[in-house]
Amino acid sequence: MFYLLFFNTSVSGDIVKAQALMLANILVSILINTYLATYQAGSDQDKSVAAMVAGMVVADNTVEDLCDIIVECYNIT
Repeated sequence: MFYLLFFNTSVSGDIVKAQALMLANILVSILINTYLATYQAGSDQDKSVAAMVAGMVVADNTVEDLCDIIVECYNIT
């Protein structure tokens, strides 16, 4: 994640987390409104956003790791 623009290594972890939260909410909107995704059983907006944020604040995670989290939370058809 540290290669992505939102992950700024020169700011505090709280700021990175806040930026990840904003990005996760944007991703939810895109997934639901553009791709007509639905939530997996046991998942909802709060859980999916929390899972995405938790993945995005780990510097060594990759975009593929984020995609795995999204697949765990959403049915995308």
